[in-house]
Amino acid sequence: MDDLKARFAELKPYFYPSRQRFTLPPREGARSGEALVSGKRLSDYALEDGSVVVFKDLGPQVGGTCAAGSVAGLGPVGRVRC
Repeated sequence: MDDLKARFAELKPYFYPSRQRFTLPPREGARSGEALVSGKRLSDYALEDGSVVVFKDLGPQVGGTCAAGSVAGLGPVGRVRC
């Protein structure tokens, strides 16, 4: 799976690996297909030549330390009432 993501990023650099998601086509009656997990091989999903996978752009991904650091630097933003 990681090889597919890397190759796709080579062909379309805008879609770097962390913003890619590949799934199998949804089965009849299902809303979405099974997500292809990083670290697994395509053969684990019984894919063959000519099989179809669905690509989804997850959008820009912000690292957790970057997001936490920028929020922490703002101080208290507001209070929530329950």
